[in-house]
Amino acid sequence: MNFLTEHAATIVILLVLLGAVAYVFYLTYTQQTHKLQKWLLLAVSIAEQELKSGTGKLKLEFVYDMFKARFSWLHLIMPRSTFERLVDIALDEMRHLLETNYDVATVIKGESTIFGVGDTL
Repeated sequence: MNFLTEHAATIVILLVLLGAVAYVFYLTYTQQTHKLQKWLLLAVSIAEQELKSGTGKLKLEFVYDMFKARFSWLHLIMPRSTFERLVDIALDEMRHLLETNYDVATVIKGESTIFGVGDTL
């Protein structure tokens, strides 16, 4: 009991610092996850534009190869199931955009390209 009373201020300071570090890690993780989701939306859009419908497994592999090239360290620690779940979220967002945004739909369906008319990947 003597230890706790003698070191109470130090313990409180350490707990506050630990909480601050945890909060910074949480914010960084949240920001990075948001950036990854935005990138995945672009990647699934490119895959859809390039490979068209009926090629779901090919598109997934196409996006995964792009992911490995872009995030060479992250693909080593992220389980494939987590990646596939994030791709599903990006696909849902892309489908919503296709239904609600004519410009996006014309790009994805091949009437234009993401990088401009006539440009290729």
